[in-house]
Amino acid sequence: MRKKAFSGIMLTMFLLVSALISNFVIKPIEASGTIYIRANGSVDPPTAPIQRNGELYTFTDDIYDSIVVQRNNIVINGNGYTLQGPGTGGSKGIDLFGRTNVTVHNTQIKNFDYGIQLYYSSNNSISGNNINFNMEINIFLNYSSSNSISGNNITSYVHGILLYSSSNNSISGNNITNNGYGIRLYSSSNNSISENNIANNHAGGGIWFEDSSSYYNSISGNNITKNSYGITLGGSCNNISGNNITANGSWYGIYLGPSFNSISGNTFTNDGLYVDLYSDYYYQNSVENNTVNGKPLVYLEDVANYSVDNAGQVILVRCDSIRVENLNLSRTDTGVQLLKTNNTIISGNNITANSYCGIMLGYSFNNVIYHNNFIDNLGLQHAYSHYSANIWDDGYPSGGNFWSGYIDIDLYHGVGQNEIGSDGIWDHSYVIDGDNPDNYPLVKPFAHDIGISNLTSSRKFIDLGYCMRISVEVFNYGNLTEPLNITIYANGTEIGKTQVTLTQRTPTTVNVTCAFYCFMRGNYTISASVDAVPGETDLSDNNLTDGWLVITKVGDLGGGVPPQFYNWDGEVDGKDLALFLMLYKGYQPPPPPCPL
Repeated sequence: MRKKAFSGIMLTMFLLVSALISNFVIKPIEASGTIYIRANGSVDPPTAPIQRNGELYTFTDDIYDSIVVQRNNIVINGNGYTLQGPGTGGSKGIDLFGRTNVTVHNTQIKNFDYGIQLYYSSNNSISGNNINFNMEINIFLNYSSSNSISGNNITSYVHGILLYSSSNNSISGNNITNNGYGIRLYSSSNNSISENNIANNHAGGGIWFEDSSSYYNSISGNNITKNSYGITLGGSCNNISGNNITANGSWYGIYLGPSFNSISGNTFTNDGLYVDLYSDYYYQNSVENNTVNGKPLVYLEDVANYSVDNAGQVILVRCDSIRVENLNLSRTDTGVQLLKTNNTIISGNNITANSYCGIMLGYSFNNVIYHNNFIDNLGLQHAYSHYSANIWDDGYPSGGNFWSGYIDIDLYHGVGQNEIGSDGIWDHSYVIDGDNPDNYPLVKPFAHDIGISNLTSSRKFIDLGYCMRISVEVFNYGNLTEPLNITIYANGTEIGKTQVTLTQRTPTTVNVTCAFYCFMRGNYTISASVDAVPGETDLSDNNLTDGWLVITKVGDLGGGVPPQFYNWDGEVDGKDLALFLMLYKGYQPPPPPCPL
């Protein structure tokens, strides 16, 4: 479903660009109200607030018209003034058609359809401008090459910068924020996009390569933050290096299609790399020396018999017999991706809080995925499988994975989960799809984990100096045999202690003999605790308060005037005899009060 949605978005974007381009390839015609800098250097009309000094053209006031430049080798200095348009009808703020060596700087340009258009233009410089809130495109390079776009503040409704069939341009040091697309390239190659701040662009994201015909572009040293997507590479071949890519939407920091891209030295924070899951062919991408949340981004192509021992994100393409074990893969886009990868073991990992998915598999078979903790993953949630069939548990009683948010019942145990008694495994499978069930999903996260599930006492009343039995039901949720220390308390004072060894996924009732010496008569609360085992992190159920006890004197049934049951006074006298006679005659006293 996600693939179809993504394809629909791509088609819509393509049609939109095609419609825009059909308007862009027409040579501008002269219109009334437009200001011209003529080929002879004159300003037409001469009343326009532009002062000419040789090849320098300086604004002397705000301008509410378009400017068409028909002269090369000039400088337009907006002098901080505003160039403002009507925002409709294909209007352009500054139109450079077939121009060379024109500089536009220090200008506020807003409310046109297109802020600045360069059409068949080269070696121009657009620098130090505020180009904001133009309806379609702030800066449009159309069949233009070797231009410099630097130091501008660029905000728009649709496109910050759009390149169409434009090459060898430099886009550097700009603030490109709050656009639909930050920078969009269509059939454009050999461009350099560097040292820009690209943030909060929320339709196509930060940098979007529209098609597979954009090659050898260099994307380096940019801060790419909080866009809907970070960098989208279709089937292009580009160099992406040294960027800081942070918290871009819910899908990806970099989208990598089947192509010959080089991705190196990038720093991903709460973000990561996503490789096209729906393509069954992949080409020689070079992905190295990148980090995800301070740990290596492990991307492997055509690798076999390898163990991943440190990673912030793991992506395996056409691999075999890889081991991915005991890692924390959190706060990236997708914790683990397998594409045409087989016979791999993924075990003992914490795969948590990833923005798109915990684990994704495409065209991958016979991988074994067990004893992982899938917690709080968003988007497609914990696991997604595309044309893949894999094994999601280690059999019984070892178990499968923990899936947060999945709640079933745990009343049975055994291979078929049909024998009375809990075992820390949900009674029904967790189903990713028909070919991918986890037959033994875990009730609690996989870890060393001991818990107390019940506490009962053999009696509610006892005399000083007597002993009684208190039963504690403890559960080993983990996969290892664990030695336990169990302690029983009355009002926080230890009254009994024992040791026991518990096998995996086993509930055991332990009887502890408790003695009541040196206690005052009265009401007591009974509690139990079990010491944490090595490596245990969930201690919430290592203590249980669930019982009460009255220490009294044998024969002391009550007291008071008239005598009342349970009104103990520490004496055995006529009042107790009166109560005894009431019992002898068939009186049924009310239940004893709970002292808690």
